[in-house]
Amino acid sequence: TDDCLNTCVKATCGDGFLNTNSGEVCDDGVNDSGYGSCKFDCSQKMAHCGDKLVQKEHGEMCDGDSPSVEVPCTSDCTFDFSDVKQLYCFGSCSWVWPNGCDQGDADLFCRLLTGNPDSVATSYDVVEALDTSGLACADSDVLIYDPMFPPKPGDPAEEARIDLGGPLEAYGVDLEQIFYIELSVAATHGPNSVILPPNCTNP
Repeated sequence: TDDCLNTCVKATCGDGFLNTNSGEVCDDGVNDSGYGSCKFDCSQKMAHCGDKLVQKEHGEMCDGDSPSVEVPCTSDCTFDFSDVKQLYCFGSCSWVWPNGCDQGDADLFCRLLTGNPDSVATSYDVVEALDTSGLACADSDVLIYDPMFPPKPGDPAEEARIDLGGPLEAYGVDLEQIFYIELSVAATHGPNSVILPPNCTNP
């Protein structure tokens, strides 16, 4: 706009029209200096999804590039787990107490797959780990390393899991660490139990 709107009213900060002639950088008509809005004087866009900074206090899980290319960050700054092929849950690596793969792990997998905190698994299959990527051992005390680069005596191995962070409250997942591995789960964890993508409700 120029300094006068089409209604012949003088353009002002807060009218919802961006007037660059007067130096406005942002004007959404709210301008409350809150998340996703503009500064009160129209001089800048405040913290928002898309600014490349993760604001967990505002529900963002990611912003821009994801730590894992296989779990992309969506345009609303949440993770997309829909293509994850397996969840490792053998023994203490279970994601939900008690140890081992059970209904709780399957339900959590459904919440991640659908992005719905109310999703549950109506059926699920427990099989040996597949030779592909997936959600890794949830036990942070267990070291998972690339078998191509085993630990050397006196030299700790490099952790192969990617920590996507947590908790993911919007998905109903309260774990502090969400571990994903882009390497083969079978090769890094052994031929133990995983849950394949369950049949999930999505109410």
